[in-house]
Amino acid sequence: MRKIIVLTLLIMILLTGCDFLPWEKQDPIYLVMPFEASGNSKKVDVATVVYNENREAELLFDVSQLKSDGIYLLTIDDEEYGVVHLKEDPRLVLSSSYFEKDGPVEFRFYSTEETDEEPELRRLLKIQARVGYAVDDAPTDDPFEVAKRFLELSYSTNSALMPSQLLSEQAVEFAKALHWRQRTIALRREAMGNEKELTSFEAVISTVEASEDLAFVFIKSREEFIYLDEPKLPGAIGFRYFSVLIKEDGDWKVLWTTRHGEGDLLDKSEGYLSYFHIPFAAHQEETAFQLDPHRYRAEDLIALFNEREYKDFSKEYEWEVRNIERELEEEVEGLPAAGDDLLPINRQAMLDYVKNYALDRNEEWPDFTFYGGNCQFFASQTLMAGEIPMTDSGEFAWYYHGKGDRSRSWSAVLPMQNILEQNTGPGLSAVRLHSRKDLQEGDLVYIDWDMDEEVDHVMIVTVKGDQPRIAGNTEDAYNKRLTDYAGGKYYYHLEGYRQ
Repeated sequence: MRKIIVLTLLIMILLTGCDFLPWEKQDPIYLVMPFEASGNSKKVDVATVVYNENREAELLFDVSQLKSDGIYLLTIDDEEYGVVHLKEDPRLVLSSSYFEKDGPVEFRFYSTEETDEEPELRRLLKIQARVGYAVDDAPTDDPFEVAKRFLELSYSTNSALMPSQLLSEQAVEFAKALHWRQRTIALRREAMGNEKELTSFEAVISTVEASEDLAFVFIKSREEFIYLDEPKLPGAIGFRYFSVLIKEDGDWKVLWTTRHGEGDLLDKSEGYLSYFHIPFAAHQEETAFQLDPHRYRAEDLIALFNEREYKDFSKEYEWEVRNIERELEEEVEGLPAAGDDLLPINRQAMLDYVKNYALDRNEEWPDFTFYGGNCQFFASQTLMAGEIPMTDSGEFAWYYHGKGDRSRSWSAVLPMQNILEQNTGPGLSAVRLHSRKDLQEGDLVYIDWDMDEEVDHVMIVTVKGDQPRIAGNTEDAYNKRLTDYAGGKYYYHLEGYRQ
């Protein structure tokens, strides 16, 4: 018997070049998303799909990397379809009726061995496939509703990452980058067991400016979600988005979208506007919603977004594979003994503070969201709530006496990380951990987004365990899983403080 190989891949199939569909419904656009499982598995772009003139879906499978004879028992939505021979003929032709229901279609391929009797089922290979398109019920004559629906279905990190008919056909390069972005997010979601459901997407602040054929939409969201394996502990985030929409055959469609605080898709750094990466915006503009679409031509922005250099997501994808592999290997190691000279932190007071202010800013403090981010500033507020005294001088100073009179460590991640790594004198004392599973409530986690060995973000642990939950600012988050975040992670247990 061949060595058992279990490979789980969740794919949304990519439809390309399909311009001959005979019916009225707009062509769905599908996405290929491979996932790596543990053991002897490979990442494989499994299939592409096109529709033929008979309203049949032709799936073309790439089986070149599969350690199997290509003979599979196929089930569709848990109903047995029959035995298929993919190495003899890698095409699978199905009625398009399979894909006309709302929601995804699930395919499972079970490798078999041919015998004189019925094929014996072998769990050598399992492929879970979801094929479908997003149900886009937004009114297409309202640019705000189109932008909001696109975010909650396709773009938000909490979305179903579904392909969307609300995306403009002219967003050629953006669509490619979006595909890679979704693929990278889904890789981590699948590998770390973070399948989720977005239960609410609210636009708490929104601004829309529109001309006859061009619209700019700013949305600040409040997104609530659950993890399917832990539904009784919901999480929430708040984020800022900026979308450019154009009129296409009388309907508003998304040409381009970005998020606050990251050069989300574009590679070049010019054109930051209120910390949004908007390449056509003037640097002196203060807010995204001050942009006037009457000053721009839709055709110029279409050309600009298709000419721009986008991030190399294949490299980011490989970074994430390595990060995920490290996180999957983490085990409980236990905490080192704390020194006798350390005074305790009020962790409950820290948890109370983040519960009150992670998603709603404390107006007694200035907001650094548009000045590089509010993450460390919020973390310092939380430490202060935990009754850690300020250190007004010395190499490891940490203090705030006003917006213009504060230590760099109070609002910048690198100086604060330096304190956690090196301080052995007065002030906060911490020890770096090797496993998230040893983190305690109130501990700090720093993230290196771009793998340059310099941290970019900090969060506070709200729930400990194998799947710690965190809170923070920019993005504003409460009880989101730590393993839901991309990037390299640095774990710090706060031992206490010295006078």
